Amino acid sequence: GMMELKVSHLTRNAFMLAFVVCTGVGQTVRTVVSNLIGEGRQQDLQPALRRLLILSYLGVGFLTHGYLLYPDWIASHFFSGPSSEAGLNAMSDTLGTAFVAVQLYAASAVAIAVLQGAGFTKHAFWVELTSVTAYILVAYVMTLVVAMSSGMLGKVTALDENYLTLGVSGGLELKFQRIHVNAILPKGTLKSVGTE
Repeated sequence: GMMELKVSHLTRNAFMLAFVVCTGVGQTVRTVVSNLIGEGRQQDLQPALRRLLILSYLGVGFLTHGYLLYPDWIASHFFSGPSSEAGLNAMSDTLGTAFVAVQLYAASAVAIAVLQGAGFTKHAFWVELTSVTAYILVAYVMTLVVAMSSGMLGKVTALDENYLTLGVSGGLELKFQRIHVNAILPKGTLKSVGTE
């Protein structure tokens, strides 16, 4: 629905704050690594990389600390009015997850830049390709959409031994007996999600 789309757009924009820092630090890391290796000063690599990693975390932390410390306040600037509680809650939860993601990104950007600066561009490519593939698979599983025998479509939001909870629109969730879903999904679909 519109609320989910708005949360998604806002989260992507928030992630771009970290991207700016990580891209700049990544460029610096590549230059420093290639220069130190070229000058035969490998002993200086570890202290230089430690400082650059700290710089990356400080920059990302400065720009994104609100995601963790005051997400409700940030979300309140984008969701207001009597029917905005679901958007506020979704945005607050999403910002907490985004904070963890950007911290991981700060470290991985430095790691990739080290490989590239050391001349291992092919290895860096495979690391990035593997990361993107894993991201796509996780995103697919998290947004698994099913069709019910009644014709209703929705996203699986919870599963237990007997029931499936289906998100259909703007925070509205419906609970179904799992036996009915197993009958219409391709065999093994729920096993691939890791629930059986």
